[in-house]
Amino acid sequence: MGHALTENRIGLAVSGRLTQASGTAERDAGLNMLEDLGGNRRIPLGGDII
Repeated sequence: MGHALTENRIGLAVSGRLTQASGTAERDAGLNMLEDLGGNRRIPLGGDII
């Protein structure tokens, strides 16, 4: 599965990931991508399930 994490205001992709399909792949990939961003600044993010 392909996953993308985007900044919510302008839609800029800030991270991407490929995973094996499973019951929790999207949730796990989203949390991992957020952890990889690091920092303590708040950024607006949006999520979609397609």
